[in-house]
Parts: sequence; structure tokens; C-alpha cells
Amino acid sequence: MKKNICSVILVLFLSILSMQAQITYIADTDFEQALIDLEIDSDGVINGEVLTEDINSITDLSIINKGISDLTGIEDFDNLEVLNCSSNQLDSLNLASNTLLLDLNCSFNDLSSLILPPNSNLEKLNCSGNLLLGNLDISTHNYLQELDFSSNQISELTTVNNDSLRILRGSNNNLITLEVDGSSFLKELEANNNEITELNISVYDSLAILKVSDNRLTLLNTDNNPNLEDLICSNNQIENLNLSNNTYLRNFIAGSNHLENINLIANDSLRILDVGYNELTNLSVSNNTILENLTCSGNQLTILNLSANDSLVTLGASNNQLRVLDVSNNLKLKSLVAASNQISALDLTANIYLESIDVSDNLITSLDLSLMNSVECQDPDDPEEVCQSEAASINVWGNRLTSLTISNGYNEHIAIFNAINNPDLYCIEVDDVATANITDGWLKDPHAFYGTDCIQVTYVPDDNFEQALIDLNLDDDLDNYVLTSNIETVTNLNV
Repeated sequence: MKKNICSVILVLFLSILSMQAQITYIADTDFEQALIDLEIDSDGVINGEVLTEDINSITDLSIINKGISDLTGIEDFDNLEVLNCSSNQLDSLNLASNTLLLDLNCSFNDLSSLILPPNSNLEKLNCSGNLLLGNLDISTHNYLQELDFSSNQISELTTVNNDSLRILRGSNNNLITLEVDGSSFLKELEANNNEITELNISVYDSLAILKVSDNRLTLLNTDNNPNLEDLICSNNQIENLNLSNNTYLRNFIAGSNHLENINLIANDSLRILDVGYNELTNLSVSNNTILENLTCSGNQLTILNLSANDSLVTLGASNNQLRVLDVSNNLKLKSLVAASNQISALDLTANIYLESIDVSDNLITSLDLSLMNSVECQDPDDPEEVCQSEAASINVWGNRLTSLTISNGYNEHIAIFNAINNPDLYCIEVDDVATANITDGWLKDPHAFYGTDCIQVTYVPDDNFEQALIDLNLDDDLDNYVLTSNIETVTNLNV
């Protein structure tokens, strides 16, 4: 009898243990609430636990931005393949037990510790936007295809035979060197804003996208990267770049380096070119006929031939030494910035799509913008239609203007207008004088005025002088202005 009682007690004890083994502890109430919201926690009550059978078959778990600070319990998600716990408040994450994990996104937390499953199944890892320090070791994850560890404090990346890696993003870290062992099929490499001084990309012959701006590079060799389409390497110390083998290059951004020359003859697929703030004395874009955006400001250019670039939409050429700028063939131009040059004449009558112009600090004497931004919208909801911008801007500050016409029938779309520091400019021709005088964001010199039919006049502030001109039949009204045509041929004046 006693033996039977003991047997019953033993069975009950084992049953209790079995029942307890089916419970997974969930420390974080926000984590448990997320499981309830996903109808994973079957009891629907926040009680610090979940039935293990509720979770051990889950393969995909998305718990984004739930305020979670602790993922204790994740270890019992035995079949988990995809985990997205981004935008929470996690400071550590241990996934050593989740050996089937293929895709992990733990970005934008407060992670200072990340333990990955010790296997090679992981294919995608995004741990960007955390507080990870020191070395990131992916040497045991040979199936990893995409890695993003941007915006951490990582100083070293350890790789061994990661030949499956296709995308690597590690911007905004403390990297001094970066080399991915065995990854000859790498297609995208992004490592902006680090401290990299040398970068060997010769083995990445499949590389299509390279972004390494804001580093300390003095050399960059792309000879062995024939598939390169995007090359972004601004804010370095690069002196020379040979792009002759990069015939598929579409976007080349290399501003703020030390380039003295650049040959773009082989790069006829270029659409975006930024070589601003280098040391260029000449720049030929005659072979880049589909170029849409060109920035070459801050160089020493005296000539810029744009006659072959009929697809050009934006042009930035400020702070050079240009005396002439011809954009008559650039009929699609919408933005023109060519401030601080030595341009004395500019014809923009063909540029009817022009929305923004800044030619301040030049030597221009006359400017007709009557056709600027003048194409009326037929269907404002059509994103493909090119027509008037409702935020057009004009900056002609600091020139030698005597004549300026901005009347185009759509002055209400000009949000910014600056014609200050043009001492010889008096009448500015506009659509409506009353509206121009009360429009916020429109600036002119005190002596200048708006008119609808401007005739060139000369400012005469002294009333006695103007009266003397009236007496000589050179003027007719005492209004501080005299027709320039009345006085420009006078050879002898006795007042």
C-alpha cells in the first residue's frame, strides 16, 4: 500500500515538473504584451510567463518599437528564423540558443552586448544604431549575405571566408581599416564617416556601390571594379582618381578632396557628378551627354562647356573664375547656382523650366528672367509633368545690374527674391507693383523700385542737380530719376 502511494506521489511530482518545464519566463512586461498583441501568448494575461508550446514553433517574430528593454525568454523560440526587434530599449541581446536564426534586425536599440548564435546559418544582420564597441566578429557566419553595423562605435571587423557577403554597411563607426576576407562577390560597400586611411577593393570585381565619404583616404584604386555604378568618396584627401575602367559609373560624388584633374571620357553613363571644392582648373563633360546633375563649385575653373549636356537639370558652379556661362542648350535646367564668379553677361531666355537661380556676386549688368518658371501646369497632380514651381527663388545680390526683368506672369510663385547691392539698378520689372511691394522675402536696395514697364533710368538724389537737368530739358519731373537715354550722349554739361 505504501509502495502504491509513493508511486502516485512520484507520478504527480513528475507531472508537476513536466508542467513547469512547459513554461517560459518573460521578464519584460512590454515583451509579453507584444506577444499577447500578436496572439502568441495564449492566456492573454501579463503574468511573467508564456507557455513554451506557444512560442517554440514561431519562425517569424516582429516586435518593433514596443518599449522592450529585456528579451529574456527569446531563448525558447527554438524555431525562430526571422527576428525584428528594432527601435526598442535593449542594452543586451543573447541569441546563442536561436541556432536556426537566418535574419536578425536589432537596429536602433541601446545594445552594448550582442551574442549571436554560434553557427553559420545567419544570412542577414542589421545591428545599426546601437552602442556596440570594439570588434565585431562574423568569422563563423559564412552564409551571411547582408551586414549593417552602421552608427555604432566599432573599430574592427573580423571576417574569415565570408564569401557569401553581398552587402556591407558600416558607416559612422571608428574603423581605421576595412577588409572583408574572401568576399569577392561583394556588391555594395558603405563605410562613410570612419577613420579609414587605406582601402583595398581590388578583389571586389562585382562591386557596384562604394560609399566611403568622410574618411582619411589619400588613395583609391578602382581599376579592378568594372561594374562600379555609384562611387561616393567626398571629404577625403584623394589627389588622383582613374575612372577609365568604370564605364558603368552613374553617380560620382567626390567633393572636398584634392583632385587637380579628372578624366571622364570613359564615363558616358554618368547622371550625377559632384567634384565641388577640389583643385580643378579644367573640367570636360562633353562626353557625359546624359548628365543630369553637375556640381563643380569651389574650384579654379575659368571655362565650363555645357553645350553637349542637354539633359542637365541642376548646375552648381559657384566660387570659380568663370567669365562666361552659356546654358542656352540646357533646356531642362531647373536649378542654376553660379555665385561668386566673374560672369558679366547671362542669357536665360531659353531656360523656361528654371525654378531657382543664384548668380549673386558676379558682374552681370542686365538680366531677363521673363520666361523663367513660366510653363503653366496642365495637370498639377501629374508627377511626370514639368511645370511651375510654387517656391521659385532668385538671388542676384551683388552684381552691376542696370536692368532686371522678372515679370513672367507667375510672380506669385517667387518665394525668395534678392536684388540688394546693385547700386545702378533702379527699376525692376515685375507683374504687379502693389503685390511686389508687400511680398515677404523680396529684397531690393532702397533706391530701387518696382515697375511694370521699366525704362532705364539714372538715380539723381540731389533735387538741385535734377532741377538743373530739367532746366536744360534733359529731364521733366523732379522725382530723383532721369532717363538714361537723355543723358548718356551728353558731352558738355554746365550746371
